[in-house]
Amino acid sequence: MVDFVCKGYDVSFKLDKGMVHCPKKAGLLHDPSGSSWPRNSVLIASFQRTGQLLPEEEETDEIDSFKAGDRSKKGVLNFPPRDLSQWKRLGLVERIDYTRVGVYADDYEHPFQQERGFWVFKEKIETVLYRRGRVHRLEMPEDAELSWRGFIFP
Repeated sequence: MVDFVCKGYDVSFKLDKGMVHCPKKAGLLHDPSGSSWPRNSVLIASFQRTGQLLPEEEETDEIDSFKAGDRSKKGVLNFPPRDLSQWKRLGLVERIDYTRVGVYADDYEHPFQQERGFWVFKEKIETVLYRRGRVHRLEMPEDAELSWRGFIFP
């Protein structure tokens, strides 16, 4: 089972209080299964590339979209604490910018929707960025949706 997929690099965030630039070589890491890290939470962290090939049976359409011809390789990450009280809140996220590699290599940006629902029943959506040392953490609503294409909702 894949613990995380690196969806991109060179990540920065536009917050309600200004811009935050993550370390350039840090990966935008997501666990689509939610088994190692909550699926509505994304880490931006450096990780160790092992060079070992990912077994073919573990490759998915999502993983295929991030490679450029070769089989995907494994990496190792020491997951930080899940408890948000051990993280510093940086602010509400308005937009994420990042660079993808592989088949769909390009610069991407995703504005985060701040409200949903009809005008009478508006609900504020909080997408919040946290930091712990050099690791950043993007917390999204429970029903957040990410795919091989990137961020879908919010």
